[in-house]
Amino acid sequence: MVTPTFLLTVNGKDVTSSIKENLIKLEVTDYANLKSDEMVLEVLGAFSIPKEDDRIELWIGYKETGVWFVGSYIVQALPFNQTSTTVRATATDFSKKLKEKNTKVYKEKSVKEIVEEISGRNQLSIKCDIEEPIVYILQKDESDLHFLTRLAKEYGAIFKIKKDIMVFYKKEETRKIFLALSECSSYSGEWKKREQYSSVECKWHDSIENKAKSVIAGSGEPVLTIEEYFADEAAAQVRAEKELAEQQRKEFKGSLSIYGQDIVAGAKLLLYGDSRMEGKEFFVTKVTHSLGSGYVVGVEFEG
Repeated sequence: MVTPTFLLTVNGKDVTSSIKENLIKLEVTDYANLKSDEMVLEVLGAFSIPKEDDRIELWIGYKETGVWFVGSYIVQALPFNQTSTTVRATATDFSKKLKEKNTKVYKEKSVKEIVEEISGRNQLSIKCDIEEPIVYILQKDESDLHFLTRLAKEYGAIFKIKKDIMVFYKKEETRKIFLALSECSSYSGEWKKREQYSSVECKWHDSIENKAKSVIAGSGEPVLTIEEYFADEAAAQVRAEKELAEQQRKEFKGSLSIYGQDIVAGAKLLLYGDSRMEGKEFFVTKVTHSLGSGYVVGVEFEG
């Protein structure tokens, strides 16, 4: 038997002991997409620490094996009633500049160079490992947030902003988590046919003839057109076939609940113990860590 525990600091000061004495609930939600991670802390009685805009850092784990870092959050709201105080905090406070619409043409740049340019004008650090070249792509009357979200989808990447760092990396290179379904208190899932395109069109630039050309994977309508120019015909064909395969595969969404452990959104998930999901690789979209009378993790995933 192991004992759940946590460590919580406010502006660098350890306030764990005072919170533990009055804890009703501590819940953290981690998202794989751009939605800001959230923390909700509920304690008994009147509680003056923290205050709005304070920075909270949280570690969760077990007394016997230690704790791991979960995240850093900024206090957004402090609702209360006659018996308790709640702290609501988020991991990211997006600047107005990220949400402003821009029109910009990117030519002869890699994905990383584009992300670097956008992170620079928003005064953010960068973590990006995608070096694929892009001949031409247009950001037209589109915010940096929306444009990078679209770019991430086209390149099968994870895009997040965490602790003033713009993260943009391939899903294939994320951490892998292996779970036995016999250890889960509950799980469920659904396979279904997705809305799909019959063919995919990709454009490329013919430098010899100096004109735009296109390739098509599949046949028939509806047609999905990738609004981006590739360096050559081979690169465009590879992308079109990859996107067509993605459009035509079955869609899966599932969820599970398991005893508390270090599971993060954005990771790959492999499950054992049910033939309907064995041998498949899933992508973790949302993780909720809940501490109260015990420590439980809820996981949502897709494939």
